[in-house]
This record gives sequence, structure tokens and C-alpha cells, in this order.
Amino acid sequence: GAQVGGGGGAERSEKWGPTEFSLGFLPAWDVDLALPDAVRVGEMSVFRGSISEYPGVIVDHFVPANCERGRFFFLSHCHRDHMTGLGSPNIVAALQKWKTNLLCSEVTQSLLLKDPEFTGLAPYLRALPMEEPIVMSLEASGAHEKLSFTVTLLPAGHCPGSSMFFFQGNHGNVLYTGDFRLTLEETKRLRPLHCGGSLLEISTLYVDTTFCHPIATEIPSRDTSRDIILKLVERWLAKDPTNVVHLQCAFFGYEHIFMGIHKKFKTKIHIAPWKMNAYREISAVTDCLTTNGDSTNIHTCTYKKGQNEKKEKSGLPCGSCQRNGAPPNVLRIKPSTQWFLFNKKSTTHPCVFLQQSNKFRVIHSMHASFRELRDFITYVRPRRIVPCVIPFGDASLSDVCARLKGLLPQTEVGSGCVESEEQRKRLKRSHSQKSRMKMLLWLLRAARIAGRRVTSPSTSSQAQGSPRRQWKQRRQFSHTLRATALVSLYRHC
Repeated sequence: GAQVGGGGGAERSEKWGPTEFSLGFLPAWDVDLALPDAVRVGEMSVFRGSISEYPGVIVDHFVPANCERGRFFFLSHCHRDHMTGLGSPNIVAALQKWKTNLLCSEVTQSLLLKDPEFTGLAPYLRALPMEEPIVMSLEASGAHEKLSFTVTLLPAGHCPGSSMFFFQGNHGNVLYTGDFRLTLEETKRLRPLHCGGSLLEISTLYVDTTFCHPIATEIPSRDTSRDIILKLVERWLAKDPTNVVHLQCAFFGYEHIFMGIHKKFKTKIHIAPWKMNAYREISAVTDCLTTNGDSTNIHTCTYKKGQNEKKEKSGLPCGSCQRNGAPPNVLRIKPSTQWFLFNKKSTTHPCVFLQQSNKFRVIHSMHASFRELRDFITYVRPRRIVPCVIPFGDASLSDVCARLKGLLPQTEVGSGCVESEEQRKRLKRSHSQKSRMKMLLWLLRAARIAGRRVTSPSTSSQAQGSPRRQWKQRRQFSHTLRATALVSLYRHC
């Protein structure tokens, strides 16, 4: 069995074994060591922001070079990996120069305006309606030719406001998915992709290939993930009404979980004030949330610098305690997918318990599984496919290109999303170095934690019953782990 309990004391800890916590439809395992979320070896975005069929169209990548050559700028959703350069003066200068706008969905515009980092973009933001074609045109100027096309926003099913861009004009029909997750039935209901009951011809598909790999063939739906979390919350609160749940949900995309909890338990979820402010225009979400951490025992607050003392005391980023001042008994729940793939846990068994951190990992994906991606591609049948991500498990862009080629043998699979082979290698090398650095820093942290937990048998009641030899072995392991991490970090630097 695995002991669960934040800081509530040994008298309140519970044993949740794999059999007891099977919930009737999923197994659970004890895992001694969880690898960090930040380590995503083998996965890397290779889309550089340019839609080559329509020169001057820049999407989700606002680096200085793109701001120089761009004339129309699009943002698919408010996740930081698609907002590179968006807070720089270069994008504002480009928007001023061409007297144009940053185009996005209405929800994305609202979320962006609530972020102080992007208030300078407010005069240049323009929200486009979903599934309504909009004509874009810019007259010739200097070396730039006249540019004219129609763009239609389509729901991407990734997070609030996420959208795909469907470009139509003299250079063919081009679909950019951004990050997306759609079922085949949802794709068939996208009216702008059809005419007279028939699918329009797609000349080029820029597609999210985050999970374009057989290891991610089957990923449970988000409704299934939500129901698993509701079961975990229900069981934990039923054991003691003073128990606390901490949902570790970063950024946007978990709103259906919040709404499901609010509907089932008739309670609100505590959230950080900055995030509540971002949700102000989405009433269905704000009705489920509160900024008062003492009014609820379900939290999704986030940790920030300057709160270390509170976090150590209560086990919650907000520092909330029980009415008597005692630390709460916290169950942590982390929805994710990359962790399951990295740890080679089957995605068909979507719940894992991590003993050392009192945490349940529940598989949850905002990206299309390999099966969903395969269904999508074989349905739209583009003449050319441009993968935007090297998925986890692949060593290079050629691996995912070969896999996509196998789906539609008559389709050209291009790598035009990367400006050059040398740049691709440089990007991959940089990504690998960052991943190794994150892993080494994590090892140091794990060694530090292990060192804290190893105390002398003469002073610790927990260790008094253990042989001194066993204590020495644990201490030696801690020292060895720390030394290994330090040596590796020195060599890396």
C-alpha cells in the first residue's frame, strides 16, 4: 500500500493500495521516483512560423526575422510555446509599419488582454469570429507584392479560444491546425472545410504531430480523464471532510475539470488571482472558481517565489491551513501525458500513484492521440503535409515524415517548416542540452530531498528501530546521488 497524506500527521494517514484504489475500472501503482515534467526528450517544435504558400503570413512564432518579413500575424491560442516573441517591441513595430492587426479568436483576445505582459498589443488585437470567412488584403509596397486571401477560424479543441486557420486563395487551400484535438465526428462537422456535402481539397496541411507516434496510439478522452479525477476527489474527501485536494493544473485547458468538480461537489475551486482575472470574460468558468483559499478544500492555486515558508507549512502554494492552524492533509492530482510516455506507463491504464510526493498522476491530453491524428489526416487527405513537431520517441524530423508518408502514400510530406537542415540540427542540439540541464538540476533536488530524509538513528524515532547498517546505506545513497549529479553538471557546463 502507499501512504497518502500531506502534512496532516501520521495519525491521519491512509493506506491506498492498488487493489483498494482500483475504482473498478483502472489499476494504480506505487512509483518511488517521478521524473520531472520539464524533461521532454525527443519532442521539439520545428514550425518556424511562416506559411510558405502565402508569403507574409506569420503564425505562432514572432521572432525578429518573422516580424521583419511578416505582413499578417495570427495567434492560435494562449500557450507560451506558441507566443515566442509576442511580448517584444518587434511585433508592435511590424504591426505599426503595415497598419495591420494580430488576429486571433475572441476568447484568445480576452485572455491576452488580461496578461500585463501583453497590454502593449491592445490597440493591434483583432478578434475574428469562428467559422466565418474573412477577406484579408494588403496592397503592394516596395519589394512586397499584393497579398490577398480568405481566412476562416475553426475550433481546435485544444484549450479555451484555440483555433485552426484555414487559408484560401490563389495558392490553394491551406489548413494550419496549431495544437489541436478533435475526434473524426467533430472534424466532419467543420462546415468551412466542406462544400455541397463534399470535403474541399486541402493543398497543404500544417499539422500538430505532438503524439504522432505508436506509443501514443490510444489516449483516453478528456471526459474519461475528468471522471477519473472526480472519483479520486470523491474518495479522498469521503475519508475525512477536512482533507484537501490540490489540482496541479498549469495555464489553460483544464476548465472542464473545474466545471465537473463544481457540478458534482457543489463547491468552488481556489485559484490564483491572476488566473481568475484572465477568466473574467468566461462566466461558465469563473462561476466554479474563488480566490479565497480558506473557503474551500479543493485548490488549483499555483506556487510563486516568496511563498516558500507557507508552502513548507501547509503543503499548498497559497499557504492555507486548517482552522486550528494545523497543516492540511493534501492529496495532489497532476493531469499530464508526457510523464506517462517518458516513464513508459501504458496509456491504457491512466492512473498512477507516486508515494514520495503523495500525488496521483492522471493521463490527460489536449493534443490528438496517434489514432485521432491518423483519422484526421486520412479524412482531409491533403496533397502535402508539413509536421510541426518532432514527437516524443522520434530522433529526427525524418522519422515522423516517414510515418506520415505511410498514412497517405500519394501525399507529399514536406519539412519546409524548418528553414534549413543545419538550423534543425542546431535547434535539436540546443533542445537536448536544455533537457539534460533540467534532468541534472532535478537530480540535485532529488538528492537534497533524500539527504533531508536520512537522519541519525540515535535522534530519529523513525530510524531507532532500524539497524545502523541500513541507515548508513541510505545515507551513502544520498551522498552518491548528489555527487553523481554534481559531477555530471560540472561536465555538462
